[in-house]
Parts: sequence; structure tokens; C-alpha cells
Amino acid sequence: MKLFAKYELAPLGLIPPIVSDYLNREPQLRSQVNSWLDIEEFEKLISEKTFLGDRRKSLVYHLLSQYKIAGIEVEKQKSLVQQINSLNDANTFTVTTGHQLSLFGGTLFMAYKILTTIKLARDLKAKYPQHHFVPILWLASEDHDFEEIKGTYWQGKQLNWELETHEKASGEIPTESISNIVKMLGSSLEEMGGIGHNLKQWIEDAYLGRANLGDASIAFYHYLFGKEGLVILDANAPALKKDLAPVMEKDLFTNTLFEKQQASDRVLTKKYKLQINARNGNFFYLHPQLGRKLLKKEKDAFALGDTDIRYSKEELQQVIQNNPELLSPNVNIRPIYQEIILPNLAYVGGPAEIAYWLQLKPLFDACQVNFPMLVLRFMATQMESGFEEKLRKFGFDSKEIFGSEEQVGARYLEKVQPIDYSKISEEIGFNLQGMVDAVKHSDPELAKVLLQLKLETRDNLKKQSGAFKRALEKKEEEGIRKILKLRSKFYPNGVLQERIETVLHYQLKVGPGWNNKILELVEPTHPAMHLIQI
Repeated sequence: MKLFAKYELAPLGLIPPIVSDYLNREPQLRSQVNSWLDIEEFEKLISEKTFLGDRRKSLVYHLLSQYKIAGIEVEKQKSLVQQINSLNDANTFTVTTGHQLSLFGGTLFMAYKILTTIKLARDLKAKYPQHHFVPILWLASEDHDFEEIKGTYWQGKQLNWELETHEKASGEIPTESISNIVKMLGSSLEEMGGIGHNLKQWIEDAYLGRANLGDASIAFYHYLFGKEGLVILDANAPALKKDLAPVMEKDLFTNTLFEKQQASDRVLTKKYKLQINARNGNFFYLHPQLGRKLLKKEKDAFALGDTDIRYSKEELQQVIQNNPELLSPNVNIRPIYQEIILPNLAYVGGPAEIAYWLQLKPLFDACQVNFPMLVLRFMATQMESGFEEKLRKFGFDSKEIFGSEEQVGARYLEKVQPIDYSKISEEIGFNLQGMVDAVKHSDPELAKVLLQLKLETRDNLKKQSGAFKRALEKKEEEGIRKILKLRSKFYPNGVLQERIETVLHYQLKVGPGWNNKILELVEPTHPAMHLIQI
């Protein structure tokens, strides 16, 4: 496996304009960040980050307990315990990524997020050896959108875990009904031998040996990335949630955060399409029977989602004081919760995540919480040997295969058809206008005739442009089909490879050293699209 090429992201259309402007240090975004993406900026972030000893002790205690509850024998995991215990030290900081509880390791982009976080911690240790840096995977165990995580792609087929969750927080979903998928996947892995046997054992141990999806996810991600120093955090815990209480009260009982984000979004929306919306109320209630329901502000009470249940301000104040774990932050507030309970310096995310984080600094400021550096995760497409040669037969290089089917098809037509219809149409119009200009003083009537001819010709050419394109497409139908088939290697099922092909697939395809081979390529502060030949 080797790096074949590396491309800038923006020209490929792979990142939103707001993320491109962030990477280019657009002055308009200066108020939306604490620092630009630069390893030198971490010195300032370290000096600004204060994280009290009591919070460190609470975090360490929770992490050790969480692993034990998940069935990880921490007394046998010396390096893991060292990583966790290091968080008691004032010189230890974290770098974090987060994700939903994707099954069996998820798709490639989740692994890329995790490996970018691990590499960033290593790079920071090399740059600032007097400090220690722990890579954290934040499990979104409170999320209730089961539809987004219930499936995985395996050997060309979609495997779905069919289950009615009643909007239960994903970490609490029982795993008993996943056994059929686990056994089917396990049989397939066992047939492949080698690392397939190990992966089968890990999957069965994690998903059949744990009662819920949260514990299963902790176990499996520990198997996949624990040896690289990753620490996994499920933050749905009373001891951690109590530190979010002031934010809960500010959000639920005032309009401050809503108004701050609205004002900021009004400025940003003049130039950018925004990823998330400001909400007047950013907390869900984790109801034991009804699942995760949004608390909707009313005049004198709070409605529980679309039910008839209502809570008074006094009742919610009691919940915040005595059972803060029953309140769950949405996408607008979860990042603030992360920064409150971790000695964190950076968040690693995908393009859409970085886009919405760039909307949130006003909320951080209102809550007096430090805003972390935003790091765009590693992005890559993996291709078989000989793929570039196949592209060259069509006059393409690998960069040109990125884009929609329409864009790639248009590039193909440009290469095989030398006639530029639009350019020729413009030239005809220009020449006719030249004739008009040449005679308009000597023969105004002729000029009118020529002008009319120009306008009619322009309209006719415009009408025929579609027919010209369709004729070319029909003539080159076979060539377009072949180039789009090659494109499908980068976009299987119409989706960018890293968003559909799985971690399991590449652990098997490349072997047990896949993690380290990717880590060698990751440059956290220099994001790009990497083309990897395997």
C-alpha cells in the first residue's frame, strides 16, 4: 500500500465553502475560531486551557469504571490504564473525535477520523514533549437516530439490523437481536482465515458478549484501535453531566444561546449554506419508556416532544440538580459538553462537522468555555494497481474522476469531441455583431437586418445546444458508460468510497498493519485527498 497522489480538497468539490475558507484563513471567519489549523497554535491553546483537578479525577474514575462495565479487564490492559491515569496530570491534554455507534467499526471515514486523532496526539507529543496528549473517541451513545447506524456494507450487500428502538438512546439498545447478523458476518470472516478469524472473535465477543450497543462499541473499538493509544469515552454519566448543569440552565431558562447563535448565523448565511440551525432549546429528555424526546419551550412549561407530557421550570431544575444524566444535549451543545469535561485542545471531524463547529464559537463564548482547534480528518480513496493506466486510455488522470456522473461525463465529451459548441456560438454572435457595427453608420437598414439575424441565430443556437449535447452523448454512449464504470470504483453505489466501504474490508484486504500504514500518511494539519494504491 503506497501513496499514489495527493490533491487539494476544494477544487475537487469535497468540502463546503466555509471549510475551504477556514483552511485558507479567511478573515471573515476569524471571530468563529480560537486558532487557525496550525501545530504552532497549540502552544497558545495549551496555555489557555485550565482543567481543575477535581474534574480530572472524576473523568479518570468514570473512564476506568466505564471500561470495567463494558467487560474490559483493565487490570490486564497496562497501556490503557496508563493512558487513562495520565489524565490526572495537569500536563496531560486530549484531542478528540466523535461519532455515532456505527456497527462493526463503521465505514472508512470513521477509521480515518480516529486515526487522524491518534496521529495528532503523536505529532503534538513530538512538538511539545513536556506534555502528554491522549486521543479520545467520543461515542455518541445518547443519539437516537437508529436508521443511520443500523446497517453495514459487506461484500457488495447491505446488512441491516432490523429493530424497533422506540427512540431509545443508541447506547442503551439491547444487542440480543443482532445475533443473526453477527453469526452470518462471523461465518464469512472465518472462511477468509488469518485476520478474518481474529475479527470474527472480536465481533462475537463484543456484540454477543455485551448487553447493549454502548458496551459492545467500547469493546470493539478498543480491539481495533486500543493498541494505538485510543481512549473511548461514553459521556452519558451523572458524574460528568453535573458539570454541564450551568449550560443546561442557561439554555432552558433563558434565550441567550439562541439569540447568540441567531445573530452569528445571520452574518454567516450571507455567504455560506449553514449546516445546522439555531434552536431555542437544545436539550432532549431521556425518558425511560418514550426514549429521547426534545424539550420544547412553551409559555409556562416544557413539552416532551410530541407527547402530552409537560414539565415545569421547577421540575426541570430538580432534574438538573439530582439527575442531570436524564438531559441530553443536541448537536449545538454537545461540543460544549465535550470541552467542559475534557482537557481538550482539538476536535477532529469530517467536512460537515467542521462546517457546523464553525457556527458554534458564539455559544462557547457565552458559556465561557474554550473553543478547540478544528482539524479536518484524513481523506482518502484507495485504488487497485493498474487503475491509473485504465484511466489514461480515456485521456483521464485520477484527479478528473472525482465529481458527479454528469461532471465526469462532460469531461469525457470534452476530451473526445474537439468542438466547443458554446465557444463557437459565441464567436458566431461576435462576428455578426461585427458586421452590424461595420454598416450601422453607412446603411442603418442593413444593420437592422443583420442585428435581427444575429438575435435569431443566437436564439436558434441556444435551442439546439441541448440537441447537440444529446447527439454527442448518444454517439459516445459506450465510452461514457465505461468511464462511469471506472468512476464507480471511487463512488461505489454512487457514494464516495470512504463513506460506504468498511473498516473490516480493508483490515482484511491489507492486513493487520492497515492502521499503521494509514497513520504513516496522515498529516493532521495539512488536509488533502490522498489517493492510495493497494
